[in-house]
Amino acid sequence: MERIGRCCSAIREWEQYAEDNSGAVAPDSRLAADDALNRSFPASTAAWSSIAVAIDHLGLADDSLSREGGARLHPFAFQAVCRSALVAASQALWVLTGGRDTRLRRLQLIQIEDTEKALGFLQDYSRDETLADDVSAEFIAALSERVSSYTAELKRLKKEVRPQRGEYNVTRTLRDAAAYVATQRPGDPWLLRAYVSEWRMASASAHARLWQSEILPHEDIPLVGTGQRLRLTTGTPQSYGMSLSAAVMATEEALKLWHAHSSSPTTN
Repeated sequence: MERIGRCCSAIREWEQYAEDNSGAVAPDSRLAADDALNRSFPASTAAWSSIAVAIDHLGLADDSLSREGGARLHPFAFQAVCRSALVAASQALWVLTGGRDTRLRRLQLIQIEDTEKALGFLQDYSRDETLADDVSAEFIAALSERVSSYTAELKRLKKEVRPQRGEYNVTRTLRDAAAYVATQRPGDPWLLRAYVSEWRMASASAHARLWQSEILPHEDIPLVGTGQRLRLTTGTPQSYGMSLSAAVMATEEALKLWHAHSSSPTTN
């Protein structure tokens, strides 16, 4: 419970920090130099937006634990919310760590994935045969133009970057981020176990997989006269603490790097 309390206190501080900051970087900072290498998809934008998304999800997790009248426990949903924060913070760590060539490569891989997803979203709309009945001709023309623009941009990026199969995926991002966090927190194996456990367990919850219900705290109740059993899944301070701590740990490390690399070298 003490760990959870510390996490919630940190989250509230970060929410205020995110509200007071726009993601701007000093002109002579390392992030500004990284931005200059890929102006169509700046490193600072990718890092700060990922951190902001992580803090936003953590704020929702804190709300569920700190609500008036006591915490309302939703073990599967709580894991999914914390997983979203963990993924976002890990992406920030991914583009903020490594040598300059590594950081640029990672940024470009994320840019390709981002462009692909945006194009897929727009194409889904453009293929809707009933859309023209509900929107203006100007909207349809603008949508078509956006599809063409994203298609051209994706073609350019793939030709320039030449991504390798399997070079970028969320699991790889999480693994690399976890490896970095391990170098920063060698004296706290519990937190590192939480990081490793959370991305698998929470992914199972988010995708409604059954295997994690064998591991989450639960109770089997026999249903009299049926030969069947009712399973009740719940949460404990340990399970909630692991979910929350993993995401908070990743966000804290991402914020440390953000502070260091968005400021002037003389202020670091």
